[in-house]
Amino acid sequence: MPTNDVLRDLQLLFQSRYGLLHIDTEEEGRALSLLQHVADRISVPLFTWTRIKGISRVDLEGSIFETCLLYTSD
Repeated sequence: MPTNDVLRDLQLLFQSRYGLLHIDTEEEGRALSLLQHVADRISVPLFTWTRIKGISRVDLEGSIFETCLLYTSD
């Protein structure tokens, strides 16, 4: 489990109401787990974005309407 300093720093970023947090990591699962822990702790939803899936809420299935990459056959 990470130190309380890391969790506190993440919580401060969430509570400062930044519209977007960008995390560049090779440990995507671990980062997502930490973010979900902090979001649950302060009772806010957590959203992720990928080029394929678009914006999706972590605790719900599917993506937000029309935010996924659309492919066309040329």
